[in-house]
Amino acid sequence: MNVTQMKKFVQNDLRSMQAQSKAIALHIGASEVIQREKGSYFETQLPVEHALVSQLSTRDSISYIEDSMAQMRPIASVLRLISLLAHCGDGLSPGDHARIKNQFLQAYGFQHLVTWNNLAKLGVIREKGGVAYLPSSSSLGNIAAKAAPGPSGKLGFVSQQVAGFVGAGHAGTFQALVKKLGLIPSQESDLNLTDPTSPGYVFNGAYVPVSCRLVQELLKSGSGSNPQLQETLKLLPGETVMENKPGEASKAALVVFVGGYTMAEVAAFRLLQTVTGYQFIVAGTNNFNGNRFVNDVEKM
Repeated sequence: MNVTQMKKFVQNDLRSMQAQSKAIALHIGASEVIQREKGSYFETQLPVEHALVSQLSTRDSISYIEDSMAQMRPIASVLRLISLLAHCGDGLSPGDHARIKNQFLQAYGFQHLVTWNNLAKLGVIREKGGVAYLPSSSSLGNIAAKAAPGPSGKLGFVSQQVAGFVGAGHAGTFQALVKKLGLIPSQESDLNLTDPTSPGYVFNGAYVPVSCRLVQELLKSGSGSNPQLQETLKLLPGETVMENKPGEASKAALVVFVGGYTMAEVAAFRLLQTVTGYQFIVAGTNNFNGNRFVNDVEKM
């Protein structure tokens, strides 16, 4: 380099390289903290959670859960995996349900039978073919009220959440919703992690939060009168109320979570904000995560 080229390099390229170096150091530091907090088994558990959501290698995932119980891994981690297995598979087979329940109680103690029954009452852990106990809205509210600090309508996936359908009682609800909304990103469209355009980026391309996909579809259709969207919403529990008012479309949207939101959903909306150009304001009754949910159920 001559003097002019050296000066240009110092003024432009060197600053960019220094900024990249700081960003890489921050990323590595954050990764180390996450791995330390999650434990030594985090890297092996993450692919299992991805497989459970995609319904791939279910038997291998069950074997992993059984090994985790035998190794006495943290009870919250094991219960989250069991809940995820039941939720994403739309229930456990009677044989798997009985075997996993017995192994769980033998590993962690029969005092946790209350915790298991609480999860069953909430409809989180259930057998295939229906829910043995479907709480009414009032009794579900009483159950949730006992679990401070907020309602138990959310369940953790990976580090955060897979949308829960507490007391829904619909056969095949989750897998039907996966197909209708495309919650498992495809190789062709959503799975670009280097230049992400899908909210599934927050789950390493494995899953798109239901809330983000619904908002995305609503913005795409321009109104709630889309027949396909209306049919999809019937798969979710509770009433759907839509009111369309004529007027100029705003580039700001208020998203309110009743029962709690997770930081994964907030991160997904931030990404969606850069993709769509909308400003999303996220509000909710509570900030929630999977570990808090399990701990609250234990205290009920």
